Amino acid sequence: MITRALATTPDCRNGNCPTVWGPFGGSVIVQGYAVRPGTVAVPAEILERAAQALRAEGHGIPAQRGASAVTRVGLNFEVTGDPTTPGVLALTFPPGEAGVELPGAVIVRDALATEEAA
Repeated sequence: MITRALATTPDCRNGNCPTVWGPFGGSVIVQGYAVRPGTVAVPAEILERAAQALRAEGHGIPAQRGASAVTRVGLNFEVTGDPTTPGVLALTFPPGEAGVELPGAVIVRDALATEEAA
C-alpha cells in the first residue's frame, strides 16, 4: 500500500507528473516518463529528494549490493524496476508515463552516491 508521495515536482497536480511513492514494505514506486518496458526517467532532483527522505527515516539502510537499477543520464535518472507489482498496477499513469517498483535501498544507495560524487 502506498503511503505518500516522497518527492514530486512543485507544481504537480493529481499525480500526473514524475513522483516517488512510498515507502511500503521496504519498496518505493517511481513514476516517470516511459523509456522502455520496466524503465522510467525522472528528474534527478526528485529522486535525490526521495533518497534523502528515505535515508532520514532510516529506510534503505544498509544499502544493498548488486547491479544498479538507477543510472544518471544528463539531468535525469533512469530507474529500472518491476512494472508488474500490485502497487504499480493499482496506479493510473498519464500517457507517456509509467511506474516501476524497486527497493528503497537502491534509491538511497545510487541516487545519493551520484549526488555526492558530483
